[in-house]
Amino acid sequence: MYQQILDPVAHSLAWSSLVAALPLLSLFVMLGVLRVTAWVASLVSLALAIVVAILVYGMPLGQTLLAGTEGAAFGFRRTAALVRAGQR
Repeated sequence: MYQQILDPVAHSLAWSSLVAALPLLSLFVMLGVLRVTAWVASLVSLALAIVVAILVYGMPLGQTLLAGTEGAAFGFRRTAALVRAGQR
């Protein structure tokens, strides 16, 4: 069973948190500064999050992909609910 290590980067919670925030930071930079389309920025951020999870946190590939698909399904469900609510 996978147990997450909370401070894999130099045994520092601060550095580990900064590394974990890289996908979110990259999303904001791509959307706000570089003006990349949202779907491209989100896919690049997802890829970066997968790389961080596997290489830095040592998460198994299968669980990483399952977490990504679960997050995508949750986001799609929320977006679909908002679209349906707007059509009333």
